[in-house]
Amino acid sequence: ACVGGTLLILTGRFAAAPLAALNLFIACADSHAAPWPREAGQIFVSSRATFFIAQGDFFASTPNMATDRFERIETDTYFEYGLTGKTILGGKIVYGTSTLKNEFESVSVSGVSEAELFLQRQVWSRGKNVASVSITGAIPNNVEAGLRPGVANDGPAAEIRVLFGRRLTERPREFYVGAEAGFRKRFGDAADQGRIDITAGYQPAEKFLLLLQSFNTISVRNETGEGADFDAYKIAPSLVWRGGRRWALQGGVIHEYAGRNLATGTTYFFGLWSEF
Repeated sequence: ACVGGTLLILTGRFAAAPLAALNLFIACADSHAAPWPREAGQIFVSSRATFFIAQGDFFASTPNMATDRFERIETDTYFEYGLTGKTILGGKIVYGTSTLKNEFESVSVSGVSEAELFLQRQVWSRGKNVASVSITGAIPNNVEAGLRPGVANDGPAAEIRVLFGRRLTERPREFYVGAEAGFRKRFGDAADQGRIDITAGYQPAEKFLLLLQSFNTISVRNETGEGADFDAYKIAPSLVWRGGRRWALQGGVIHEYAGRNLATGTTYFFGLWSEF
């Protein structure tokens, strides 16, 4: 949404214009686009490999077992397509294998764990500032829900999001910030969520970008029955290396430093960005 991002990854061109470079660098913020627009007909694609690990009390039959371990290996593809100079169509799909185990038992599941589609429109621009709104539709994350207790989503979801970005300094030492706030309605027993994401990007050299991102999910606590109700707070430093005009490599870590009703963990990822 990034992204997921995800979140979780700016969007734009590896061209000479400073704002265009900024746009590309923010594209992978977990699963969501950055507030900057994309030219009509332009396509951006990000492909990532990720490895997530968490330890906690996952098995009710063996409470307080320090050896309980959840692992998830995934590949995800995120894309954006410029419909007009101000409107973006995008989405992501995630396929992976999740494993939950301890010294007594082990369970694994493979399949599509996430799928989202969004439409984003720039609504305001002035000087170095820009603002956009987006709507997203998502299907349940069945694989992850089946093995990582506390995050189950038993129905589809819809989200509305407001995005704001500002370019603080000019090239060659560009510094950018972006902030996003969203509300996700979950059509099932799981609680609805508020989401706040923040991105800071600094380009110390022509081919390198340093990103520091924060992804925050806050439950509305209106779940019913056994529906999921959790909070998660993540920090994600990463480094981007531009290898050519239309492609770049990204590597980094997403660390869940705090949470409620879930065992926190860490994701290690490596990705390829390309543009057409």
